[in-house]
Amino acid sequence: MCLVTNTSIPTILDKDLVVYKVLYKWGNGVYSIYQDYRYDIGKKYHIEEIGVEPSYSEEGKIPDEYCIFEAYHACITLDGANVHLGTGYHIYKCVIPKGSKVFYDKNYPEIASDTIIIKRRLLFNIF
Repeated sequence: MCLVTNTSIPTILDKDLVVYKVLYKWGNGVYSIYQDYRYDIGKKYHIEEIGVEPSYSEEGKIPDEYCIFEAYHACITLDGANVHLGTGYHIYKCVIPKGSKVFYDKNYPEIASDTIIIKRRLLFNIF
């Protein structure tokens, strides 16, 4: 999954941010729907560096556009998370802690961060 943004410089959060992630449950863990990355509820996940690269088209580099390819991706809104739902998928409430580095998608209500905590599964899905 690649998030597209207008900057290569992350925003530093000045407060905790509630976000939503679509995951599926398997055994004792929950997993991301695109990379099958395993998460445990309540555990803080952190990467040292967010992967940022310039975006390219057939004509070359796209000015002021970057692809965030290595980070914890999530949705800023429940409606945004609902777009990713499929059979067996569930929306989980998550927190990106204060001080985390984040990038906001330029087209969708999505975010990529260097840190995330999966808090709990929501007991409903918005359709």
